[in-house]
Amino acid sequence: MDDYYLQLKEAYSDFYNEELDEEEFRKYINKLYFDILRGGFVETDKLIIYPLLKMMLKLFDEDCDKSDIQDEKDYINDIFKGEKDIYFNVMITLPEELFERDPDDLMFDFQKRLLMDALYHKLKECESDFLRSQHIDLFMYEFNKFPKEKTIFEKLENRIIAILQSIYDDTFLGKSTLELYPSSNDETGIFNVLYEYLEFYLGIKSFPVLVKITKQRNGVLLLI
Repeated sequence: MDDYYLQLKEAYSDFYNEELDEEEFRKYINKLYFDILRGGFVETDKLIIYPLLKMMLKLFDEDCDKSDIQDEKDYINDIFKGEKDIYFNVMITLPEELFERDPDDLMFDFQKRLLMDALYHKLKECESDFLRSQHIDLFMYEFNKFPKEKTIFEKLENRIIAILQSIYDDTFLGKSTLELYPSSNDETGIFNVLYEYLEFYLGIKSFPVLVKITKQRNGVLLLI
């Protein structure tokens, strides 16, 4: 399991067992929460704890009944003990402003974003030319292996790389598309899928991810 989750689990255990001052715990989760809002959510390990932090912040809502707060405390504790599994859908947008957060932050590679942007606009100009363009040569050189998916960007990069690898071969041109019970109204092709992933990466469109916290494994899955 990731460090952020384990650190939060330890802090919550101390808070739950009244070994950590309530105000100190509140400051701790607020710091984590606002770091995520400022862009930390692109790290999958941080995104995993986002739903938990939202639940914890409700514990300090003065408008909530004390019995409800205690029930919520117990529920969160059961999650950390592995007695409850939770799944959350989170809608995400990756705006360009994220890259202004910290020029030295490796989570936000502006050069990669520029390359994705060039690919996107070249693809919109002409799909067939795109396949033979220097843009795709440069892309395949820069992205010559699948990243480890520590960030949402890397998850999207892997999808984009996989599609490009499938069309990079010259033999792709002129190939027939195999079909299994296609809808007569479905005109979506591989380029349309590539468009969409690039639009997610460039912040043009929002997309959903599934955050799961279970006894067996925590994770972030793209629902696209």
